[in-house]
Amino acid sequence: DVSTATPHRFSCVLAPPEGSDAGLVAVDILAIARKTEPITSNKFVCSEVVRQIVSPASKRNPNAPPTSPFSVKEIETISVYTIDGVVDENTKKIKCKQRTATYLVPSQTDPMMFKMYQASRGQPVDVRYYDVTYTRG
Repeated sequence: DVSTATPHRFSCVLAPPEGSDAGLVAVDILAIARKTEPITSNKFVCSEVVRQIVSPASKRNPNAPPTSPFSVKEIETISVYTIDGVVDENTKKIKCKQRTATYLVPSQTDPMMFKMYQASRGQPVDVRYYDVTYTRG
């Protein structure tokens, strides 16, 4: 169930896999920063930092007691886009090289997560690279 979908926030509730006894999970993704810069006439860079908060879905009930999130992370995505050919309404293909890095956020309520944050020393705990191609039909 998607409750919010705007350019700066995405919120949804996810069900656990069938057969699982886990409850519903709420996911909030909040945009913290964005930047775009041209490199050449057919190449540009975009960066975005979001905060991802995963918590029990009962948190959405205003009468429920407060609960700590399961996880809070900051995710930085840097994408370099290259447009094949002339940039106009006939552009057929855009290629993208993407790097996504996940950083821990200090927890105020979970001592183990706070220790993991300290151990990460501001370095990403997960880095992934993707090659993406967008094609107009």
